[in-house]
Amino acid sequence: MSLPLSKYLTIKSVAMAEIGYRVNQRYWHQGIATEIIRTLIPYLFDYIGLSRIQATVMPQNIFSARALLKNGFTKKASSARGPFGAAKVS
Repeated sequence: MSLPLSKYLTIKSVAMAEIGYRVNQRYWHQGIATEIIRTLIPYLFDYIGLSRIQATVMPQNIFSARALLKNGFTKKASSARGPFGAAKVS
């Protein structure tokens, strides 16, 4: 699948971006988020020229956190009450 992302993005001189995604519950546990992240990372680093990508995940959403970790993101912080951050640096 190819997405014309430039149609939806307005890029100014930035070195970092935060990504987010939401997958309808009927499509959970099919690897969709993992594949979206895997596809988006090279685009953001190589085409857009970012040097850092971040994401925030609620602690109870272990599958979303796992999708980020599978794609090379590293956990930044954790809290029992709030989200943890993940980041990937080029």
